[in-house]
Amino acid sequence: MIKRKETTVSLTVPYKGLTGVYAIDLGHSTIGFSVRDSMITNVCGKFTAFEGMLKLDEVCPARSEAYLSVQTGSVVTGSRERDAHVTGPDFLDSATFPLMTFRSTGIVAGVDGFPHGGVPPTQGRRAAHTQP
Repeated sequence: MIKRKETTVSLTVPYKGLTGVYAIDLGHSTIGFSVRDSMITNVCGKFTAFEGMLKLDEVCPARSEAYLSVQTGSVVTGSRERDAHVTGPDFLDSATFPLMTFRSTGIVAGVDGFPHGGVPPTQGRRAAHTQP
């Protein structure tokens, strides 16, 4: 859930009332994941330390921005041994890469909201990403 920090309302555009800066409400938000483990089961987990913001401009959506940062050492899977393995050098390598970030490279107004693209770096590598 994203909580609005400041707002500007306009009555002449299709996305009226959306302009503003929104921060992720940590009390109502989860960044979780599910991965296949050994072709037998799925392992679910979540990150407990993260922050993000969304800046929307209803008049010119191209000026809108999204940002998210996640502390890679904050993984919780329900097993301390597995958490240590996931945050270790075989996977996230939290000691070397303590922060995972995402910054949008573009947001466009669409029928179902604001699809965005960006580059989420993981362990110093970048891969293009588009979220519908």
